[in-house]
Amino acid sequence: MEEETHQMRFANGVQFLQNLKSTGASTPRRDYGGLTAGQLRGAIRAFETKKQAVADWHILYGRLNAI
Repeated sequence: MEEETHQMRFANGVQFLQNLKSTGASTPRRDYGGLTAGQLRGAIRAFETKKQAVADWHILYGRLNAI
């Protein structure tokens, strides 16, 4: 297995969410109800304040062979 870390900067939290959506990573689990609009705004504010609109992506590469 190989791994790497990438850091991406975003202009703001909304741009980060748009990036997630474009990759398909915003699709929730079936049993997840999602955030209210107020909770989402709070999460965006926290992302912009605490992380300074920076996201770290930890990517793992591997291969599963059939047994």
